[in-house]
Amino acid sequence: MSAELMSIVESTSQDGISAVLVSWQRPKNIDVIVAELRRVEAVREIIVWNNNPDIALSVPGCKVINSSHNFMPFARYSAAALASCNTLLFQDDDMMFHKVGIERAYAELLRSPDRIYGSEGRNLENGTYVFQPAYGECDIALGQFMLFTKALLCGTLGKLVGLAPFERGDDIAFSMLSGGKPMALTRPYGDLGIQDDVALFRQPGHGSKRQLMVDRVKLLMATPAKTRRQLVVDRFKRLVTSPC
Repeated sequence: MSAELMSIVESTSQDGISAVLVSWQRPKNIDVIVAELRRVEAVREIIVWNNNPDIALSVPGCKVINSSHNFMPFARYSAAALASCNTLLFQDDDMMFHKVGIERAYAELLRSPDRIYGSEGRNLENGTYVFQPAYGECDIALGQFMLFTKALLCGTLGKLVGLAPFERGDDIAFSMLSGGKPMALTRPYGDLGIQDDVALFRQPGHGSKRQLMVDRVKLLMATPAKTRRQLVVDRFKRLVTSPC
């Protein structure tokens, strides 16, 4: 993250946290999560992206985007681009992270803002994704809770676009491309359906799709910067010219 980029983002964003939630099959959880987020003084904005076209969500006091298509987890990066605060929080809709945990993670970020802070991590061993939980400095912060600066996302978003669209592993891509090791902090949380029937890990091929994202990111990182930029341009052209 360059000092110039950091300065630009700081000058155009307000202090505090913009929380970004993506809803799909657990709409009833959103009100519970939002109520806890509102207890955190630093949370100044809550954006909810609804990926379920069969439901029109309305959450008082929140900015709600009702999508006509399920864009999977990548939708939260689109919502993040609309955020007004200089710090962003991604949180899954099957967990409720308590006020004290969010505040402690935010305090850590303010001391050292050049990395992603998560609640649980994963590591890579010789390029292989390891499903064993990891804490402290790790290779990947799970998407269930990711706290980071807008400047960090700005420095990474172009590379992420080069991998889109994808249905699994956005947290892997963001962590590996962010330029620093994430820090997984043990955060207290309430279980709102981690093991339920719509959990992504229950879908066929979940593990292989996670590994595929690791492989794709490693290939992207090994590609010369000039070629990466052209890949992003080509991918953007395909996205904007594809039929709706």
